[in-house]
Amino acid sequence: MDKKDVLIDSLYIDNKKVIKFWPMYIISFAFLIIAFIISEEIADYLVRIINIIICFGVMLMTAATSKFSKYKLFIFSGICFFIIGLLNSIHITTVTSVNEYLYYSDLYIQIKNLAESLYLFMALKLIYNNYSSSKALMQYVFLLLFAVILMQMSIYFHVNVFVIRMYILAIILILASISLIKSLINTTSENNKINYFSIFISLLVITYYLNFINLFIYKPFIQLMIEEFTFLAYSIIYISLSEKLLNKPYKTIFNDTYERTLQLEVLNREIYLKNKEMENGRKYLKERETVYRTLFNNIPLPMVIINNNNKRIIYANKQFLFLFRLKSIKDAVNKSILNFLVIKENTTVKENNCLNYEGEVSIEEKRVELEIREFMLNNETHESMLIFKDITEKRRIERIKINVEQKKLEEKMRSDFLSTISHDLKTPINVIYSAAQLIKIFLENDNYETIKKYNIINKDNCMTLIRLTNNLIDNSQINYDYLKPQLAIFNIVEIIEDTIMHLAEYIKSKDLDLIFDTEEEELLVSCDKGFIERIILNLISNAVKYTKKGSIFVNITCNDSKVFIQVIDSGKGISKEYLENAFKKYMVTDKSRVTTEKSTGLGLYVVKSLVELQGGQVIIESNKDKGTKVELQFMKEKGYEKF
Repeated sequence: MDKKDVLIDSLYIDNKKVIKFWPMYIISFAFLIIAFIISEEIADYLVRIINIIICFGVMLMTAATSKFSKYKLFIFSGICFFIIGLLNSIHITTVTSVNEYLYYSDLYIQIKNLAESLYLFMALKLIYNNYSSSKALMQYVFLLLFAVILMQMSIYFHVNVFVIRMYILAIILILASISLIKSLINTTSENNKINYFSIFISLLVITYYLNFINLFIYKPFIQLMIEEFTFLAYSIIYISLSEKLLNKPYKTIFNDTYERTLQLEVLNREIYLKNKEMENGRKYLKERETVYRTLFNNIPLPMVIINNNNKRIIYANKQFLFLFRLKSIKDAVNKSILNFLVIKENTTVKENNCLNYEGEVSIEEKRVELEIREFMLNNETHESMLIFKDITEKRRIERIKINVEQKKLEEKMRSDFLSTISHDLKTPINVIYSAAQLIKIFLENDNYETIKKYNIINKDNCMTLIRLTNNLIDNSQINYDYLKPQLAIFNIVEIIEDTIMHLAEYIKSKDLDLIFDTEEEELLVSCDKGFIERIILNLISNAVKYTKKGSIFVNITCNDSKVFIQVIDSGKGISKEYLENAFKKYMVTDKSRVTTEKSTGLGLYVVKSLVELQGGQVIIESNKDKGTKVELQFMKEKGYEKF
């Protein structure tokens, strides 16, 4: 409903509603004239009593209908009329003598008129300016109290009553005129409807102007007109508000109830037909359910239907009960599927609309492995069907195959290892033996330069034998958990530098450059000196073996808590596939690292084991044809005791 419709609905009333009360108005006027002829005071009392009844009647109507009244004007009007009626009541009950009546009557009348004019003014602001009813009521009460206080102060300070009346009338006329003009401007013509509020304002404005004239020229006829217009104004507002608050809502409720009754009859008929359809559908579904339940129970695969939200079993077939050794379906329904089995992690695979994963369960002290296929049945109810397949035997055969392949691989690696060991042992020994035979001849011929050359060859082969022997011994001790580090605090820079110096001639003989660099001359580490020497020997030997031309870098750096030792070569590097298994025992399968020397596959395995026994870490990085970097990390110590 837009603003115009709201105004029409709240301010306009059917002409016929007003016209049918004219006979009552005429009779009332006749009685009023008779009362006025008898006594002006009686007529005034009579009009005031009628006004009080109307004011309290409007208040009671608005209070009774406040919960379902749509318009804030009516609630505001009820409160204001209550105040106006209260003022009239105070006037009648407090004035006890004729003299008091003559002295104070006009003042009380003006206060009542002021309350009326303030009501008209605030009501129009409420209607047309979209005022809130609480704000309008607060302003109304404040202004009225202010006027009453001024009046009482004027009487207390013996201000001329005539002057007070003049001021109050001036305010009333201003407010009433503004209200009348605003009402007439906003009044629109509607077919067979009149604006009862504009008529109410107009009649009250007439009484105010007559009061103003009566102030200077008192005539009984003017007083009679004031009483008649006041009675007419209050009668119209009472009849109109009665229609708006009582008759119209009653008719609306009756019409709505009648229409709702008709609609309910139609709905009842539709519900009856729908119930018949539902009954037929229920019978059909019951038959289908029996068919599907029979089919579901007789499928030779264990199957359950679960709720995906809480994983609880909704239904299970006979094969599921047999698989999990359950006596009846009651032992499965409404229990979590996770109570019966354990889902294996990282086994989920999605295929089209199906999820495949694996689980396992212990049945009669036997471990059973299951393949589970999950199908979504209903997205709205989050129901899924699980189909189970026993794959225990299949997985057992797969494990046997893996073990057989592993044994074959280990046997081959062991065979290759023994072959390599025999070669690595025989070759240096044969070279040393041959050199020893030749040295005797060179001594007889005084060929000392050649003797020096063969001495270097012997030294290299001895170093190879030492490294191989150390690795074999370390490997054996590691396997039997016999190798224990003798930890003490050493200057690791000194240990590494001494070890490298012993290898300098060997590296130079291979046409390689050795570069040693350290940030600090003294870095203290808790370690086993022999382990560190064997680690560096293995790393340098590997670097020499796989670097045909270039350089070998040994860098030592540190931070606040750790010491970092890096051995970097510019050799062939290691492929990514081999890099993942570089520290495993017997790993010599990297085809990209072409060399004329055979490898036992123990070097890096021993290095990693020795580093970890000392509480360190080892990291390897490599790119094919770009070299390899091996980094050792040890915790830094603050003080040391050298052994």
